[in-house]
Amino acid sequence: MGILFPLAIILILFDKQLNITEFTPWPVLLTAFLLSLGLSMIFGKHGSFVFSINGKNSFGSSVVNEQDGKVVNCSTSFGECIKYVNTEDFERANIDCSFGDVKVYFDNAKIPSGRADIYVNVSFGDVDLYIPRSWNVVNEVHAFFGDMGIADHNNINPDAPNVVIHGKISFGDASIIYV
Repeated sequence: MGILFPLAIILILFDKQLNITEFTPWPVLLTAFLLSLGLSMIFGKHGSFVFSINGKNSFGSSVVNEQDGKVVNCSTSFGECIKYVNTEDFERANIDCSFGDVKVYFDNAKIPSGRADIYVNVSFGDVDLYIPRSWNVVNEVHAFFGDMGIADHNNINPDAPNVVIHGKISFGDASIIYV
């Protein structure tokens, strides 16, 4: 995204040699701006080849199984991450995946308040959420050229915790798998 404006300047400087004088300078600058805007909307603020669990960045793939607080963060870009959520007071999870694969296991999480929120942001990636069968799940995810798959779950219990899944999926998919 940051490379598009320098490329536009190079095109403007060498427009006569490239025989594109009709397209410089404003159409080239406008094109660079629109492409930068579009790419930033798709990829957001993610760095490349990095995943982050609760603020700790690492490269490649990883499995994280440590004690968590009320809020769990999991982010990956061009990598793979498996996160086991271990908390006695789960309230919120933020899961970002860009060009990667994320698996999050919630079977060791407890929701004493009766409600928790999971926010997913998927771009060109795959997220699998392993949810306890006893939880009631509400899907509020918006998908654009993507899919939010939910396994069949016929056992709705009014006394069970409610988990609302929010977020967006662009050119990727997310799945809820009951365990």
